[in-house]
Amino acid sequence: MAPTLVLYPWYYGEPHKGEWRELTQTLSTEASPGDGWVFDVPSIRQNFDFYRGSAPYRYIDMRRRQAPAPDRIWLIRDERRHSGELFPKRLEAWGYRELSRRDFRGVDAHLYERASQSVRPSKKTVMPSGMQKVTMFIAIDVSDC
Repeated sequence: MAPTLVLYPWYYGEPHKGEWRELTQTLSTEASPGDGWVFDVPSIRQNFDFYRGSAPYRYIDMRRRQAPAPDRIWLIRDERRHSGELFPKRLEAWGYRELSRRDFRGVDAHLYERASQSVRPSKKTVMPSGMQKVTMFIAIDVSDC
């Protein structure tokens, strides 16, 4: 029993614990209802759920091969154990860019936003000034072939 008592100050002291309560309180005011949520380590989702309460949110499974639908995604990362650059690179490949980052003790929140239409390459044909776009139709008689 004595060895266990020695650990109480360490466990209940603040320096080693992540600021999950602070993270969820802050993000509850910054997040929008349609935002997606990604957790780079599956087990940290439990911490988030505990402090967030019963408010629903859109969980994004990063193992999917297709880009998710929301315009904004929050990537929640544990500072001690995270996916490295895998999830940020995948979000970038899906057309998202990091908009902001919030640092808390032991955990970080990164907000990614889908690149706006003005940033995406245009599919329109752009002609140099003074030139016109001309559409030509060519008829070929194939009756003799």
